[in-house]
Amino acid sequence: MYAASDYIMSLKNPAQVRDVAAALSSLDAAEFRRRYFAINSRTYEVDLSEEDLDYTWDWFQEVRELYVRAAAAGRWMLFTADQ
Repeated sequence: MYAASDYIMSLKNPAQVRDVAAALSSLDAAEFRRRYFAINSRTYEVDLSEEDLDYTWDWFQEVRELYVRAAAAGRWMLFTADQ
């Protein structure tokens, strides 16, 4: 949908939204933490830290809830994020 590198754009149909919601719902704080600290810090562009982990976890929970609500309503999802 978009070819430049300044945004991520992801369009999911209702079945895909349900799959994403299920996958995100299965990820708990401990597993999220493990995966966060496995990030390649040279390419992440932000220092890996407890503060950034907390910030990222908070936003992850918001995104997860968005997918759960969209899945329950049978909606398509267009997700965008700037880089």
